[in-house]
Amino acid sequence: MQIRQFDEMPTSRPSRYCLGLQNDSVFADFNVDAEGRIYLQRISFDGWGCYGTADESTRMSSDRSKRFIQLAELNKVETEEFEALFTEYLIANIGVIRKEPLIQHRLIPNV
Repeated sequence: MQIRQFDEMPTSRPSRYCLGLQNDSVFADFNVDAEGRIYLQRISFDGWGCYGTADESTRMSSDRSKRFIQLAELNKVETEEFEALFTEYLIANIGVIRKEPLIQHRLIPNV
């Protein structure tokens, strides 16, 4: 999986962490709630549109959120560890995000 983190957030999509995936064919924007837990604010896919998920997505556990934040702050999003956190989170939110674009863009295995 190809992941890159934007140093400057687009003003049209305010969030704490903005990721470009698969040669920027997917954008995933994450925020942090009052308890310090990561959640998906929105995700957009070429050919599938944008999903605003902030009100429906589950929050990462505190431990996983801390690690996500550490890796993102160290700009280590292109690591196997970060990819595993990211993929696990997407799979946990298949009820909120359509499964088909996740599979088509090779963000999750065909589960």
